[in-house]
Amino acid sequence: MNEKQLIKKINTKYNAHGDLTYPIIANFLEQQEKSLYATSLKDKILRRIRRNKKIKTIPQVIENNFEMILDKTANTNLKNLIVLLLEDSEQTKEIVLKNLDKILARLEYDEERYVELGMTRNQAERSLDFHKRWIIREILRYPEGKEAVKQNVDLMLDTISPEHVFEDIQLIKGLSQQTDQKLNKYIEAHKEAFIYSMAVKNTRNRYESI
Repeated sequence: MNEKQLIKKINTKYNAHGDLTYPIIANFLEQQEKSLYATSLKDKILRRIRRNKKIKTIPQVIENNFEMILDKTANTNLKNLIVLLLEDSEQTKEIVLKNLDKILARLEYDEERYVELGMTRNQAERSLDFHKRWIIREILRYPEGKEAVKQNVDLMLDTISPEHVFEDIQLIKGLSQQTDQKLNKYIEAHKEAFIYSMAVKNTRNRYESI
C-alpha cells in the first residue's frame, strides 16, 4: 500500500465515522515490518530501488498525513492509535510527540462531528476528556513524552474542561518546577472550577465504590 492508496482507504465512504482507520494504519505498519525482514532477492532489489528513488517511508507517509489520520479516527480508537504509534518504532513515536498539539486539537469539541454521531455536547466533552487523559498518561510513560507534555502545558491549560480541572492538573503535576508554577497560577485564577471539579471527582469516587 502506498500513500495514495492509504489516503483513499481512510477516506472511503465505509469509513465515514473513522472506525476503520486504526486497523488500516495497523496494517500499513505491518507492511513496513514485513519489508524490513524481506529475504528474497526480488524484495531486496525493490527496496534498493525505493531508496534510490527516495520513495517516502511508512513513518514519513503517516507524518505527512497525521492531521487527516487523527480527524478520520473514531474517538474510541484514538487512544489505541496513539499507543500503536508510540510502541511501533522510534520514528512513529517521534511523530506523536512532535504533534501533541495536533492531538490536543483533535480532542476538542467539534459540534458538526458530534451532532452527526447523535451525542450531546456534554456527552462528547466527557468522552474527549477521558480519552485525552488516557493518551497523556501513555505519553508520560516515556522520558521524551514528559518533555513533549511540558512544552504543551499552556495549550493543555487553555483547552482544559472545567469539570475535570482537578484530574487534568493532577496528571501533569510534578513534571518540573516551571510547570508547577503555571499550574498553581492556573488554579489561583480558576478557584471555583478547581473546587467544583474536586467535588465532581469525589462524588464519582463515592458512586464507583458503592
